[in-house]
Amino acid sequence: MLGLVRPCVAHLEPELRARWRAHLCGLCLKLRETGGQPARAATNTDAAMLSALVEAQQGVPASTRSAGPCVLRGMRGAEVIAPSELGVRLASTASLTLAAAKLGDRVAEQEFGLAGRTSVVGRRTVGLVRRAERRLAGGAVADAAVAEAACVSDSLRGLADQARIEARATSLADVTAPTAQAVGEMFAASATLAGRPENVVPLSELGRAYGEFAHLADAVEDLPRDRARGDYNPLDATGTTVEQAVDRLKVLQGIVIDRLGRVRMRDDRLVRPLLLTAMATVLAANGVSLDKKAKKKEGRQSAGAGENAGDCCCDGDCCCDGDCCCGDGCCCDCS
Repeated sequence: MLGLVRPCVAHLEPELRARWRAHLCGLCLKLRETGGQPARAATNTDAAMLSALVEAQQGVPASTRSAGPCVLRGMRGAEVIAPSELGVRLASTASLTLAAAKLGDRVAEQEFGLAGRTSVVGRRTVGLVRRAERRLAGGAVADAAVAEAACVSDSLRGLADQARIEARATSLADVTAPTAQAVGEMFAASATLAGRPENVVPLSELGRAYGEFAHLADAVEDLPRDRARGDYNPLDATGTTVEQAVDRLKVLQGIVIDRLGRVRMRDDRLVRPLLLTAMATVLAANGVSLDKKAKKKEGRQSAGAGENAGDCCCDGDCCCDGDCCCGDGCCCDCS
């Protein structure tokens, strides 16, 4: 959803790499089914992780189907998650929700005077962007059962208010709240759809922390560019220093690790490294690494996370400080 999970998963064993590709490709094909070929541009790795999260909580693995050749797979076919599976349906809904919100935010930032001169959307373009936003939002609520579980209508309204909040907010928490709320609802919906009501609360809290983390990480990364362009940035707008933002990122990572340890899963071998490596990579880019005690705690929580849950890809000692468990740096500096 938010650009944290990296498509490079060379640190995973072959079985998990194939399963990750099945989720990614299944999402892409589901988007095509929902909104035609252009909708495939909304495919993103964070949404695909939601598909994997649903499967990890279900009693049996998701069903697959054969897909034809694709340029992105080197014109090879593949087994992909079937479009009828609840995980792919949630991932598609999340992709379209966030894509609609992103388009709407571009126009709203201009209306509220938050966009620099280089980011101005032309008058004619505004209408096109708004129409595309409405089309994507319509697709987001098209799967009624999933949209209701994920509170998509509420999330769309909250995210549409983002620019207005930014224009008057003095608190970083206020700025990140719509994203945190929307992502929290998506994560909680994964438990509802998987038939795991005991996971709703920890996943809601995990998702809120992950959403805030993603919003804040984006603000830190974009700060030099936003200053150069004269664009709005939450850090400057709220008087938050980069050091303070990174401290908050570390707190949020701790919340995610803690809540993930409370989630009951059939198999967490794919979800855990996707989620935690994404966050660790952001922190490593800002000069932060987990100490050994924290990494060991992370590994222990993985081992106790579910009935047959697997460990983190290295029992907490591999990819938590910017290093890669496969020893060749494969997942730490990919773009």
